[in-house]
Amino acid sequence: MRAVLGAGGIAALSAIAVAIVSPARPPVGAVTVIEPTPFAPGTPVTVLRPVQYVQLLPGQTAPPGAKVIDAGAPTPITVVTVVAAPVRKTVTVKTAQSGTVTK
Repeated sequence: MRAVLGAGGIAALSAIAVAIVSPARPPVGAVTVIEPTPFAPGTPVTVLRPVQYVQLLPGQTAPPGAKVIDAGAPTPITVVTVVAAPVRKTVTVKTAQSGTVTK
């Protein structure tokens, strides 16, 4: 009986030591935050959010709030067009002390 309790104690001590020494793994679906070093206030922080695609079987419906993408639909493309702003002319208006416009 003492040998069995001793072996169980050593196994438990070994499991606790492994849990303390091994690095923690993030849970599946966790949000990873990448912060620049050194962190300065006002610096943007990149947040990576993994996207999980699930293919529904015939007869299944998506959960509430889920975005449904048709498998046959083309891949969406974002196009950014830069348009130059028109040049503004400086207009100087001269007025008298009374507020009337003079030329």
